[in-house]
Amino acid sequence: MFNQHMIRRALLGCALTLVVVAGGSQAAPASGDRYRVTSKVEIKDMPFAMPPRTTEVCTARDGGDAAMVPHDKDCQVLDYRRTGDQSSFRMRCTGKDAMEGDGEIERLGADAYRGRVHAVGRADGETMDMTIRFEGQRIGSCDYASESPAALGAAKLKEICEAQLDAPAAHAMFTTRDAACASYRAPFCQRIGTLAQGLRDPARFPASDADQVWPALAACGHPRETILADACAKADATGNHAFIGAHCPALLPRTCERADAGRDADFVATYCVEKARALAAQQCEGRGYTAMLSSPYRNFCSRYAATRVQQRNATGTSPGATPTPASAPGAAPAEAARKPSLRDRFKALKDSIGGN
Repeated sequence: MFNQHMIRRALLGCALTLVVVAGGSQAAPASGDRYRVTSKVEIKDMPFAMPPRTTEVCTARDGGDAAMVPHDKDCQVLDYRRTGDQSSFRMRCTGKDAMEGDGEIERLGADAYRGRVHAVGRADGETMDMTIRFEGQRIGSCDYASESPAALGAAKLKEICEAQLDAPAAHAMFTTRDAACASYRAPFCQRIGTLAQGLRDPARFPASDADQVWPALAACGHPRETILADACAKADATGNHAFIGAHCPALLPRTCERADAGRDADFVATYCVEKARALAAQQCEGRGYTAMLSSPYRNFCSRYAATRVQQRNATGTSPGATPTPASAPGAAPAEAARKPSLRDRFKALKDSIGGN
């Protein structure tokens, strides 16, 4: 069974035949010859035939016959020999998809050629036996410096890399081993560094654990733990209790000690379990509806009661159970299945305090 990786390798082999007369990388004449190249890949035991491919290639003029052998950067041409119009060679490719093969090329006059490459190797643990047949015909002249396969490939890669510089999801293109855009790692990480600096502000910290943002930050030396620690420190310094409750569990005990139930009703009722229970018993229990409306703890009592109703409706736990602070970015107390009225909250508070 041929997997997608093996087919991609075969397509690479097919693509390689498109540059068989492209000349060596050291040959850079001011102009070149344009060839129309047709190639076909045959893979042993593949359940379907791959169609031939035709393209136009700008080749180096007088690049030398040895440069006609199709190969990529991980391949080495061995034992190249030429007798008259016939050439033969061996080829060895190393790396992840190691392959070995042999081939021949025949010149058909000054403006045409044909050839064959046979290679055997393994891809993802499976054997691949591949034959590439190709032929080319000169159709005109071209500027090799700007139109060669290498030049066109470099221009396309530059376009792709520059287009992804502001995309954290594309971090593997810049930061992994043998990354296609490795030469752009510095500008990519510079942009990621700007993003990391912004995320140290609690107001800009991600509302959720972004699957692509954090790996990109880590790859450029900005782990989530460091950014979160800085954001928590800033939240602590500025009194951002909501952020501390949602993201900084280590700061909760100290923050609860200094939090004011009047100003920070939601925070105290949601995250400061023992303090909230004691305040509720002292300031909320036994107060009538009219008296509660004039109490400075009115918001706290209402929020405390609502928290208990929400917990009971959403999780089925008892009203006095300890709520779990959100320790992951974006986590928040569960929303109530239905929003109780103010009178319902006070009634629930009266029923729940001291009953657990």
